[in-house]
Amino acid sequence: MQLNVHVPKDRESLLRELDRAAQELDQTKSQLVLDAVEHYLKDLAERLVRDLDEDIPVYDLGPMKQFDRAELYAEHEDEKFAR
Repeated sequence: MQLNVHVPKDRESLLRELDRAAQELDQTKSQLVLDAVEHYLKDLAERLVRDLDEDIPVYDLGPMKQFDRAELYAEHEDEKFAR
């Protein structure tokens, strides 16, 4: 697969930096670009999750006692058999 990217004139210096980095690291420009995109998308996903977590209110319900399934559904059984 191939990806062509338009680079505006005011950002041409990025291509020179990419060429320099590729030579210094002995990697292809394609590999460096893919690594950078992967890193960016991972960071973006983490920020989105973090922002979502901040929007969800958290309430302290205090200490909770242990319960079992029968206890959990007992009130619903009473309603069901009352009919």
